[in-house]
Formats: sequence, C-alpha cells, structure tokens
Amino acid sequence: MRIQDLLLDRYLFETKGETLIGLRFSHKDDLSFFDSSKHGGGIRGAERKRLAAHPELYNSNRVYFYIEDDFRRKEPGLGRYAYRAILPNLYNSKADPLRLKKQALEKSKELNSGYLDNLLAATLFENLILENKFDGYFDRGVIIYFKDAKEITRVPEYDG
Repeated sequence: MRIQDLLLDRYLFETKGETLIGLRFSHKDDLSFFDSSKHGGGIRGAERKRLAAHPELYNSNRVYFYIEDDFRRKEPGLGRYAYRAILPNLYNSKADPLRLKKQALEKSKELNSGYLDNLLAATLFENLILENKFDGYFDRGVIIYFKDAKEITRVPEYDG
C-alpha cells in the first residue's frame, strides 16, 4: 500500500471534518435555524444550469454561508439580518485530501463518452462529499452545508 493511501486512511479514521463559523444573511430577523430544504427558490446562473442538466443527481438540500473569518462584504440582494452558525463536519475542498475532485472529473468523463462535463463533475463532487459522510464543504470563502443549520445566533454587528 502506498504511503499516500495510508495517510488517506488515517485521515478518514481520525477526522469527522472541520468545524467552521458561517455567516448568512436573511430578510427575517427572528429565525431559529436555516432549513436546507428551502434552497432553490432563488437559484440563478450556474446552480440553475447544474440542476437542469442533472436533476436526478443534484442534491438540492443546502444552505450557503460565508466563512466568517474570510468575510469582506455581502452580495447585493441578500437580507439585511446577519446570523452566525456553527457548522461541523465540513470537507476542505481546496486541500481535497481524499481527491474527490479528481474522482468526480473521472466519473464525469466516464458518463459523458470521454468528454469532461464541468456541471456534472461539480454535482458528482458534491455527491462524493455526502457519500464520504461529510455534512458540507468549503472553499474560497464559502460554505455549502447540506443539513439544517440549527445552531444559529443573530449578529447585529453585520446587519445592513
């Protein structure tokens, strides 16, 4: 067995994923949790294309957060009320220690007659996250969480 495989086995055994603090904005000031099944009402752009391209594979239960430590400013159109959530069991997609991105790319080519389909690869990557028992993942300042976020608190210092 290669040393890389041993390290990956150790990573799987020792980790339950990383825990980060997420920041999310809402139009409501009295929420007690974020419901992952409510995702999709305002889907635009790439997410809508991904859902349309492979609805049978797309996991629509999700909540998006900013990583609080990386937060600079919110996107236009988000609600004015800020919430903080503790989000455990996250996969670090930038480090990608289990090489899930590579697996998703290869599977995408296999399912698409040898051609890479980036939308399919992104969906397959998320499915691999779930198959590996993670509750979400993070990269580039954003957290995608596939469960309800139940530990939330209002943070008025970010309101606006």
